[in-house]
Amino acid sequence: MRILVSGQKQFGAAVFKLCRAEGHEVVAVASPPLSSSYATTGEQLPDRLRFAAEMARVPWISSELLRADSVPKGTDLIIAAHSHAFLGRKTRSRTALGAIGYHPSLLPLHRGRDAVRWALHMKERITGGTAFWLTDTLDGGPIAAQAHAFVRPGDTPATLWREVLFPLGLRLIKRVLADLSAGRKVAVPQDDKLATWEPSWDRPPIFRPELPELGKGAWVGRMTVSADEAEDALTGFVDANDLSIPAAWQVPAATPAYSGRAANGRTYPGSSNGMIAFQSNQEEALAGSNGHD
Repeated sequence: MRILVSGQKQFGAAVFKLCRAEGHEVVAVASPPLSSSYATTGEQLPDRLRFAAEMARVPWISSELLRADSVPKGTDLIIAAHSHAFLGRKTRSRTALGAIGYHPSLLPLHRGRDAVRWALHMKERITGGTAFWLTDTLDGGPIAAQAHAFVRPGDTPATLWREVLFPLGLRLIKRVLADLSAGRKVAVPQDDKLATWEPSWDRPPIFRPELPELGKGAWVGRMTVSADEAEDALTGFVDANDLSIPAAWQVPAATPAYSGRAANGRTYPGSSNGMIAFQSNQEEALAGSNGHD
């Protein structure tokens, strides 16, 4: 198969090497340009997945630029390996099979970015990993492969990930690749009635490369838009992806369920669906919540 690996760090690099070892062609990788590590000279090191790809002379794409038009023609599968960039529908549809990811929990339990920490925080004795098909629902797609693992006494998030869930993820992805190579596409729907979701402890939200960044703050220098421009961008994205906006988002709720506080200290009414308009320093921005961190 022809595969694009989107991810980062050691797990992304390990999945890249796994795909090649199993005889598949990695046509491109997408990752952040730099890691959080530094050389003894003080120079910031490249991300491990990027480094592995460049050493193998495989094309590299910055994860911030991964969109449908950057997926090479003839790509069969995208694998999200420790990826914090949301792969939209148009990007996934550029492939023959779709996109899979690995989540370090027994989905539908512990959806969200800190599944390992929450499993330990809740003192669970059994956890696991899930390879699943990516959909528009974050961590909610059909299951391609799954296996349980025991939480050992004294485990920390780091040891549980590094020694148990990391290698388990590689085994599950290897199993899915074998299934697909044999013409089997396993896709067992998750039972949403059993689903749990926990917020991230201290990390930023999932990056959406197919959506425009709105406002200032952490995104200063990328894009600042007015409320009208934000509405146009959202409408254009919905139309381009054949989506629909729920009626509750189109018309403000008659009785706000909560209020939001802008940087200037003023309070503005919100609505029960999580969409709220803030006004600060004479500029307007539209912010929405889809239930994920």
